[in-house]
Amino acid sequence: MAKIERLNKRVKELASKIILYRLSDPRIKRITVLRAKFSPDLRYCTVYVSILGSKSQVRTALRGLQHARGYIQRQIAERLSLRYAPTIKIEHDEGLEQQQEMTNIIDKVREEDKEYNPDTEEVEEPISTEGESEESLSDEPQDSGDDPEKS
Repeated sequence: MAKIERLNKRVKELASKIILYRLSDPRIKRITVLRAKFSPDLRYCTVYVSILGSKSQVRTALRGLQHARGYIQRQIAERLSLRYAPTIKIEHDEGLEQQQEMTNIIDKVREEDKEYNPDTEEVEEPISTEGESEESLSDEPQDSGDDPEKS
């Protein structure tokens, strides 16, 4: 594992513990640290977080995190043995929220489809036959052309 990857993992763990156990700001709730990403020169590190709640709760939690950023940065720098203390940037990663929203939309459409078409059954996913020829998929034995009796 490369040095940057190890540092990314370590900062993710440290940031999670600091946010969970060290911060007492009531604005900072329902936060999950998803990942950390160092710049190639190790001077900057972006910490990506997911925040559950409404848009106003997310904004409030982000303000609380930005307010505590200096403390988080100092705590991380004390625990890492780097030449320079990395500048920490905290960003909200909306990927999980978007994924959940898409899942909810798909579930809603499926429910509506069942209401309009109660006779339709769930269709199973087709079996992947990637890399197999049509001949190898048939049940009949294949003629390999190596049979000396047919010559």
